[in-house]
Amino acid sequence: MSESARYASFTFLLDEAGQVHSLPHSLYVAMVHSEAAPIGLAGKRLRLVDWYVRLKDGCAEHVASEWYGWIHIDAEGCYHPSTLPNDPPAVLNSRNIDETALPTDEERERLELLVFGKTLSSTETTEERGPDGVPLDLYSG
Repeated sequence: MSESARYASFTFLLDEAGQVHSLPHSLYVAMVHSEAAPIGLAGKRLRLVDWYVRLKDGCAEHVASEWYGWIHIDAEGCYHPSTLPNDPPAVLNSRNIDETALPTDEERERLELLVFGKTLSSTETTEERGPDGVPLDLYSG
């Protein structure tokens, strides 16, 4: 009898400079409900990455599903899940992925390193985080 597969969702923000920011699930939910957004995100248009990853022995094995799109955080910190009227139009493919939001090769390498470079059971991180678990670089404008 085989063990049932386990999965985890990994969410990231890609900024205009090509930086990859890990987005804790609790912050993502708070952003979607317009309850909270790091001050450094206010007024920014960002690419959202959502990877659904199959796990094996607590480690990421492969990306089972992936989604990319644009979000906008307004000046008040409210999340908008799509582009604004003055933004370039979305280019959706058959999987409802905006192809203009796809990561570059370099960004994808960094995403893969973040997901596949350590086990999920580890609570260690190489980036400094604030009290809410948000990477400190997301707080700076």
